[in-house]
Amino acid sequence: MLGNWNWEQAPFKLTSEYIDVMGGVNSDLFSYYRMLVTRGFLEARAHVDEFVVLCAVHQHTSHMPCFSGPTGATAINAMRDRFAMHLQSESEVEKFVDQLIDTSIDNWRTVRNHNEHGPLAERQQLPALDQLTHVPSLLWPLSAEEIR
Repeated sequence: MLGNWNWEQAPFKLTSEYIDVMGGVNSDLFSYYRMLVTRGFLEARAHVDEFVVLCAVHQHTSHMPCFSGPTGATAINAMRDRFAMHLQSESEVEKFVDQLIDTSIDNWRTVRNHNEHGPLAERQQLPALDQLTHVPSLLWPLSAEEIR
């Protein structure tokens, strides 16, 4: 955050490096990623009240500026709004999540921030999919062979 201006305005960070690891936007893995994000969002929405309560507790105990005073209530309301509870059907939520993903793909602000603070490729070398020998089953329900 720079003053009152929030630099990062993409819904989340989704750079080309992340997409390349999944095989590109037209790959089966990227489609699987979209489905997982949608399922996760639907599940998170089911618990929105718990998330709000957890943050509301901080409004009274935290010394962080985002939680103090009237801005605290504003921040909590803004957080609740991000769950898009006005959407009624699963298909509406799916379209909404697809828009979040599409907006996040190589968002120019994310890319600029990412480049200024060191691209992932320079900090950590990730194995190519053809070099992948094991994917932890708790993190990924497919075996390395099924991914190839």
